[in-house]
Amino acid sequence: MDNLIALVDRTELNALVIDVKNDDGYLTCELDVPLAEQIGSEKHYIKDLPALVQTCKEKNIYLIARVVAFKDPILAEKMPEWSLHNSDGSIFRDKSGLAWVDPYRKEVWEYLASVGEAAIKAGFDEVQYDYVRFFDRQPDEAGRFWRQYEGKNENRGDQRIYAVCLGENPRGRRTDFCRCLWCCDRQ
Repeated sequence: MDNLIALVDRTELNALVIDVKNDDGYLTCELDVPLAEQIGSEKHYIKDLPALVQTCKEKNIYLIARVVAFKDPILAEKMPEWSLHNSDGSIFRDKSGLAWVDPYRKEVWEYLASVGEAAIKAGFDEVQYDYVRFFDRQPDEAGRFWRQYEGKNENRGDQRIYAVCLGENPRGRRTDFCRCLWCCDRQ
């Protein structure tokens, strides 16, 4: 991480995007997220997050926590009822063999909100939710999932997610995650 901070120091860059929850579903630093501990999705690649945050704050580096949303093979495997499923009931896997969680499950939203809240509490300035979509696959397969959830908007506008996206002090930013929650009916 020191080399990235040095790069920001010697250039006009002013921000770092740090994977807090990565493509494999692991939390990369110590955050207080009970479900992550319960399902074993903690791999603390960042050993001293408080020191990293402090260094970045001292150098006026804007910290963005990247949280991979629905591409989460660990959560999908540990909580199979929260996964996308094939018509035969088996867990759906993408072309890389990874399971994804169901973007319409409120429990998934709660988990992602808790990761975002923990990142803000740890000192990040912003949370960027990534992979806020269905998997990359053939249109007919993606369409099958969209059709399965067509018209399902009863969970629209979850306030906890909305608060994470806008923060206590809104900066005029909304992430794709919020837009997904408000526009999930694919009009």
